[in-house]
Amino acid sequence: MLLLLVATMNGMAQGSSVLMAIHAPGWPLPLDREASFPSFDQYLTEHLVYPEMARTNGIEGNVQVEIIVGSGGKVLKVSILKGLGFGCDEAVLKLLNEMPPWSPAYKNGRPATQKINLNLRFKLASV
Repeated sequence: MLLLLVATMNGMAQGSSVLMAIHAPGWPLPLDREASFPSFDQYLTEHLVYPEMARTNGIEGNVQVEIIVGSGGKVLKVSILKGLGFGCDEAVLKLLNEMPPWSPAYKNGRPATQKINLNLRFKLASV
């Protein structure tokens, strides 16, 4: 999945997402249905806070992560692929590790584990 997130200067996160699967080498293809989190944008808007250290230092950019969504829908693992620092990496890890369950992927009519890449963009609001 690819997600574009814009976290505003007041600390609330807002943005939109384009949800599409990015399959890692060695992971089975195709799935009958991709894992999903229907209210992902809303969840980000309500729960991701732009870190104070990043805001104070004018830090903007992307945090690229890989998550593994288990067959039960729980986020099993979150790994930073490319960090931004200044508290942004930790904010993303906390957010994703504390998420409610996703709708799991399905393969051959049965729930399956899926590896998903996400790109979360932090951008300060223009004044």
